[in-house]
This record gives sequence, structure tokens and C-alpha cells, in this order.
Amino acid sequence: HMLIAGAANSGKSNLLNNILASIVRFATPEEIQLILVDPKKVEFVAYQDAPHLVIFEDDKGEIPRIIERVSDAIRSLRYANRVIDERTEIIKKARVKKLSEYNAKHKHEPLPRLVVVIDELASLWRPGRRKERDRVHSLLKRIANMGRAMGVHLILCTQVPTKTNVPMDLKANLWVRVAGKLPDHVSSQIILGTGDAAWIEDIK
Repeated sequence: HMLIAGAANSGKSNLLNNILASIVRFATPEEIQLILVDPKKVEFVAYQDAPHLVIFEDDKGEIPRIIERVSDAIRSLRYANRVIDERTEIIKKARVKKLSEYNAKHKHEPLPRLVVVIDELASLWRPGRRKERDRVHSLLKRIANMGRAMGVHLILCTQVPTKTNVPMDLKANLWVRVAGKLPDHVSSQIILGTGDAAWIEDIK
């Protein structure tokens, strides 16, 4: 799992696009599948036709290839949690503990890794809707807690690294953290545990 944070023009989008371009270029859809959540509606346009994108249906119909609406983002997070539950049963029956061990035993029918990429985490709930925010956090926390062993991974990106947006019980399982330039010492502390990413002016 990965957390990327930084102020505007600090390089977050460039890093995110480099990661995605590398996945699409060097991994097959049989190896890695993607769920792309783009509340800004412009960041992931280049991947619209990528064969790695997960397409699924639920009781509300088919999910869009690039997810832009909050309601669809929540549906996609529920889907990722269902994948975790299904794989837990599959891997348990195979008497192994994680996806890599399962795939080593089933080389002719391996399970792909699923990567959920969210461009702006704070956009996944609307202002004043605490229940919606709590629902998103609950779904993300479960993926962060249980997903890694089952091959379900998170890449979360935000311009607003506050305790409200990135609570400790979510951050604890996001082991890879990348910080661009941040506006103050507090934001840097939340992401890195140090003030190293804060603007020099703020530190002074």
C-alpha cells in the first residue's frame, strides 16, 4: 500500500502517472488489474482504454471504466472488499497464507493482483457528510488491513494530509509514504512522522 501527499504542483500527479504507466507497460492484465478513481475527472483519461481496468456489475449496474462519482467510488471499494473475502476462502482452501504462495502452487491459473488507485482522497466524501466519509474510511481501512496478503493494494493520493482525511488507523497500514512539498510542519508530520517535507518558510 502507498500514500502520496503534497501541495499543488509538488509532483504528485507525475509520480502517480509514472506508476500507472509502468504497470500498464510492464505487467499484463492477467498479472495486475486496476480500479482508477478520479474525482477531478481529468487525471486518468489516458488510461480509459487500458485492458487492465476492472469492469464489474452490481445491483446498480456496471461500474464506469474510470470512476468519477463518490457513489461509484464507494461501490468500487465494496467490490475490492468482496474480492478480499472471496480470495480469503480460496487461499484458505489451498492451505496457504497469501496470494504469492497460492500463485506459486497454481502457476497455470494464478490470481491477478488488484490495485485501487485514488487520485484525491479528500474528494471521496461531500462537505458536511460525515457518515459518507466514515463509510469510505471504513472500506479503505479494511482493504489496508486485510488486502495485502490477498493481493489487493491501495495507492492513495491527497493534497490535504490532515488527521481527518488520513486517520492513524488507516495510515498505519500504508507502509510506503511519499511526500512532496507540504505547506506546514503539521502536514509533513502526519505523512512522514517528521517535518522534513514542510516548506522552509514554515519551519523558520
